[in-house]
Amino acid sequence: MSHQLSQSIIAAIFTLCLFSMAQAPVQAAPGNLGQIPLFVAAPTQPNIFFMLDDSGSMHWSMPSDGVSSTALINMTYYYTSPRNTKEWNEWCLGANLMAYNPNIQYKPWSGNIPGTTNPFPNQTDISSNLTKVWVDPSTAGGGVTYTDNYVFGSDSGTKDISGAPVVQWTDTNGDGQYNTGECPTSFSDSRVQTAGSLSPSQQTNFANWFSYYRIREHATKAAVTRVVSNSSARMGMATLWHNNNVGVAVGCDSRCK
Repeated sequence: MSHQLSQSIIAAIFTLCLFSMAQAPVQAAPGNLGQIPLFVAAPTQPNIFFMLDDSGSMHWSMPSDGVSSTALINMTYYYTSPRNTKEWNEWCLGANLMAYNPNIQYKPWSGNIPGTTNPFPNQTDISSNLTKVWVDPSTAGGGVTYTDNYVFGSDSGTKDISGAPVVQWTDTNGDGQYNTGECPTSFSDSRVQTAGSLSPSQQTNFANWFSYYRIREHATKAAVTRVVSNSSARMGMATLWHNNNVGVAVGCDSRCK
């Protein structure tokens, strides 16, 4: 009997201890806990280095049949009133990978216009009727207003694109590749609109594409400026050919210190 009593007393005491522990207040851990093991050195600020292509081909568009092919497009000119199949194909996404794609939202370059504190604007904020859209955003429209039927890759200034063709590529066989006849070649084709006939939001998108993305150089700058503007990393840059002394030295801002 005494043995059973002893076991009952021990069980009661054990239960009481557990109950007391459950009622005890939980104490927060002192200070901030480390996120890395103590034997690992503190991380250093990352460095990002850009090596940019500044060759003449960066002023070209991008044919879908090969990086340097001129079988489908002429690569160096956009004709606002195309005269032949190649000039029409320049505006067609099937033949030219740099052509306007209405399913993409084209935003201005990140950052400010060189020499100012003003951000790069939507092009319809500059020219609501599309008659003076920037040909090269880095010059902020400085230079001539082109009245010719075309713009060249390295041109600057402004251009009236209100009558430029906005074309729809019809991938007839669904193979994701351009085939003869899949791009329109006439303003009378139902797959063609003029930029001036688009809705206001579509006009903004098309004008932004034309100014900020239509050639390799501009699309590259769009990507690089977006990375730089959203990063606190230390950065450096050089160019492959040092054309116009670009890439010889790059200025340093507060992130370098």
